[in-house]
Amino acid sequence: MATYDDSKYLICELRSLPAGIFGETYAVVTGIHTSGSYFKGEYFVLTQRPAAALQKGGFRFSSTDVPADLLTVDLDFMIQEARQQAEILLIDRLEERATQLQRPELLGLNIQMKECSARPFVGCWLRGQFHEQLLDIRDQTECASLASYLGLVSQLKTFKG
Repeated sequence: MATYDDSKYLICELRSLPAGIFGETYAVVTGIHTSGSYFKGEYFVLTQRPAAALQKGGFRFSSTDVPADLLTVDLDFMIQEARQQAEILLIDRLEERATQLQRPELLGLNIQMKECSARPFVGCWLRGQFHEQLLDIRDQTECASLASYLGLVSQLKTFKG
């Protein structure tokens, strides 16, 4: 898959729900300038419960499709839009989990993603969490810096105590 250097990513952690619903949960969002006026956004959502899972999506956008006085299409816009789409995905998943757990009161909970200041996937990798999902993101993203980071993470050796 082609990757683009004119790109950036953001990793957020879900902090607003009881751990039993999704467990450890992250959203990775990207903004990618592919060429000319064209941009791509990606979102990857990792959840720990009921089993480690990855859900993903993406969208493309051309800055020529939007009047300049309406908004500026750039990497930051794409990241914010991808983050919003990841939150919508989590809201949909919350509805599914509330039904599975037969807990309708969960539907009133807010999804709040907090930006991670550190690189959380080192800890995940060392604990044996999300290995397959992180490799999938590494192989599927078009964001060069994200693919590079996950490539380095995947080289870490883990040892059993």
